[in-house]
Formats: sequence, C-alpha cells, structure tokens
Amino acid sequence: MQRRRLVSLAAGSAMLAASASTRARASVDDQPGDAAQRAGDFGAAVGRFLALPGAPSYVIHVGQGGSIARVAHRPKLLLFTASAYKTFVLGQYLRDVESGLLSEDEQLALSDSVRNIGSPVFIGLTGELQARSVLDAMMGYSDNTATDMATGKVGADRVRALIAAAGLSSIRIPDSTRLFASYVFGAPPNVDLGWPGIRQAAENPPGMLRPPLNDVITLAGTA
Repeated sequence: MQRRRLVSLAAGSAMLAASASTRARASVDDQPGDAAQRAGDFGAAVGRFLALPGAPSYVIHVGQGGSIARVAHRPKLLLFTASAYKTFVLGQYLRDVESGLLSEDEQLALSDSVRNIGSPVFIGLTGELQARSVLDAMMGYSDNTATDMATGKVGADRVRALIAAAGLSSIRIPDSTRLFASYVFGAPPNVDLGWPGIRQAAENPPGMLRPPLNDVITLAGTA
C-alpha cells in the first residue's frame, strides 16, 4: 500500500512538473497525453527502484531546489556510499589546479607507503607518475591507492569542507581508504596497518571484521 502511494505521489509530482514546464516553454512539439506518458514512465521507474533488493532510499526534487515538489522515500537512511566520495577528491584536486596550488603535471610518488588493496591499476607499480594519471586511475578504475595519493595532496579535511559547502552534511569519508580498511580489519581507530599489514589481513582475514558502515571510520551518507 505504501509503495503504491509513493508511486502515485511521484507520478503526480512528475505530471505537475511537466505541466509547469509546458506552460513555461509552450513547446510546439508536445502532443496531448505527453505529460501523462512522462508521469507513467516516472512512476514505473520509481516502482522498479523500490522493488530492488536491499534498502532503497531516494530524494527527488522537482523544479529548482524542489520548488514544485519533493518526492522522497526513507531520505534519512544512512547508507554505505563506497567509492562515490572519490568524485569530491577529484573536485578538490581540480579546484587546486585551477587556483594554481597544484599541477596535473606534478610527479607523485607511488610506493608501499600509500599502497592499498582494491587497486587494479597501481597494486604492483612503484615509482613516479603524473598527477593526471593518478586522477585517471582513481576515477576510471576506482583505484584505492590512487585515491589515497590524491587525497594526500589535497587533504581529507579540505575534501570534507568541499562536501560541506555543497550542503551534503550527512556525508562521511575517511582520511584514507587504507585507514578505513585497517579499521575494518580490526585496527584501532586511525591506526594504519601499513601495506604489509593490510596485505596480510586481506590474505588471512581475522575472524571478525568490523562492518563497513559504522560510527567510527566509514564512507556513508543519506539521500
């Protein structure tokens, strides 16, 4: 019953948005029933999303800042966001490049001091490479070592400040992916197991792993 009510609400909001948009633009291409068709498509999409396994959560703003409508389902539910935060690391890095603080041509050191599991590009490499290649590995392949290299240059607190400036107050990120992995593998908070320790823990996991979604070191946020 609740799901049908949410889908109906979403569909109604979509119809309202479509109607407002049509009145504002008076598009000659629209045919009668277009708004209803869009509403039906939107409602069906929301229904498919809610039917997915797990704990679905969403917030949809119709119109600028939700000026027409706001459709939500469990918007305060804290969920594990995994690598999504890497976009903010990239954002802060590029801001620093634009302001002249950093350069994409700068050579960054790659060694066991920053190496982490979950690094399909940099796991076996050592040496120096351009920052642009580090950013490419972070975004193109979600490479954790590259992420920690980039985060180390801009500073995790400055990434958090960028997130806060965007109004995303619920988002939580670690100082590094390796500190996060260390905590999950059982290390005390903010204790880095180092590459040898991380590799050993990955190959021979301890009996009890901490949950990735926790109250100490995590990657999480709400809709």
